[in-house]
Amino acid sequence: MAQRLIDDYHGAIKMDFPPLQSTPMGWSVPPPGVFKVTVDGACSIDSGGSSGVGVVIRDGSGMVIVALSKLLPSNFPAEWTELFAIEQGLMLAQEMDLPQVMMELDALSAILAINHGNIGGETGNLVEGILRAKALFYCCSFAYLKRDYNMVAHELAQFAKTNYYSQVWKGVTPPFVSHLVVSDLEPHAGGSLL
Repeated sequence: MAQRLIDDYHGAIKMDFPPLQSTPMGWSVPPPGVFKVTVDGACSIDSGGSSGVGVVIRDGSGMVIVALSKLLPSNFPAEWTELFAIEQGLMLAQEMDLPQVMMELDALSAILAINHGNIGGETGNLVEGILRAKALFYCCSFAYLKRDYNMVAHELAQFAKTNYYSQVWKGVTPPFVSHLVVSDLEPHAGGSLL
């Protein structure tokens, strides 16, 4: 009996949020105590280019807690770049000691690979690492976000890719995306906090 109670407890504390449907309205308020981690990857069409990832973490009011624009060491395929973006988002959330996160991105194939635990194939090791990182959170979910509503992370990824530069902003919004953050929170964009 005692072992069953312990097993039930461990099962309950590792719960996941149910998969969210894509919202046609843009940024939405997460549940209390949950932080939204929006990520995107950008890669060059030509083989001589570079790849970058963008991450923005926001609290329940939509305020930017931390943002990341990271240049990757090579030009990777799009699916790999999106998985690297997820990995960087999880690592940044861990660094910020955030126990409950909702990951949002515009790469449905990456979300499906993670949600189905596809650890085979070329990206299997990346998916496996993401699943291990996911297990370190009290709650962690992955949801699809239409590209039109993923512009902050997209611009951060493009910044790294085109400027060959990596940077982290803690407690401030990167100036070149501040207008996008504000736009996400405007009532017509569906991000009304009322």
